[in-house]
Amino acid sequence: MKFAVILAGIAMGLPAVAQADSRNENSAPFTLSGEVGVVSDYRFRGVSLSNGDFAVQGSLTLSSRSGFYASAWASNIAEYNGAKTEVDLTAGWSGPVGPLTADVSVIGYVYPNGQGANYYELAGSLSRNFGPLGAKVGVAYSPKQDNLGSTTNKYVYGEASYALAGTPVTLNAHAGYETGVYNAKKDYSVGATMDIAVFTLGVSYIKVDSDPADALGTLAGDKAVLSVKGKF
Repeated sequence: MKFAVILAGIAMGLPAVAQADSRNENSAPFTLSGEVGVVSDYRFRGVSLSNGDFAVQGSLTLSSRSGFYASAWASNIAEYNGAKTEVDLTAGWSGPVGPLTADVSVIGYVYPNGQGANYYELAGSLSRNFGPLGAKVGVAYSPKQDNLGSTTNKYVYGEASYALAGTPVTLNAHAGYETGVYNAKKDYSVGATMDIAVFTLGVSYIKVDSDPADALGTLAGDKAVLSVKGKF
C-alpha cells in the first residue's frame, strides 16, 4: 500500500514534467528502438530461468518525447507450467524530476501456453549521474495474485556504474533483496560491459543468498554470465 501511494504521488506530478519535456520541438514525437542478443544464462534477480542454459532475447520500445513509453521484451526459458517463452509487456514514464531521473511503470509477465503463470508488478526507480559515475535505486511491488502463491512480492535494489575514461568499458555492480515469493533472498552481481559500434559485450559474476540457503539449488549457484547484444 505504501508503494502504491508513493507511485500515485509521483504520477500526480508527471503531467507537469511531461508537458515541460514536450516543448522540445527538436526531437521526434515518437522513437522506435530495439535490441537483440544472447546470454549464456538468463538470470532474473539472480535466479536462472533458463535452467543454466543460454537464452535468445529481444525487445522493442516505443518512446514519446513526453517521456511515456511502451515496450515488449521476450526470452526463451526452461519449461514453466507448460510455457517455454517469457514476454514482458511494460508501460511507463521516464524523465527528469529535479536533479534525478525517475522511471515508473507497470509490467506484465506473460507466459504463452503457460497454465496459471502470468502476473504483473508495479516498478519505480530514481537515478543520477555524477560524471562517469552512475547511481540508481529502485523497487518493484506485486500485489497478491494466485500465480504468486496468493502473497505480495517486494524487490528493492541498488546499482552503480563507472565509465572508464578513454575506453568503451563500463563497470557495474548490483545488489537486491526480495521477499514474498521467497522468504528472504539477496542477489549480488559485479561485471563490465564494452560497447563496440552497435554491439555491447558483457560479463557479470552473480551470487545469490536465500533463506533457506538450499531452497533454490543450482538455479541460484554462483556463476559468471556472458552476453552479446545489438541495438537498432
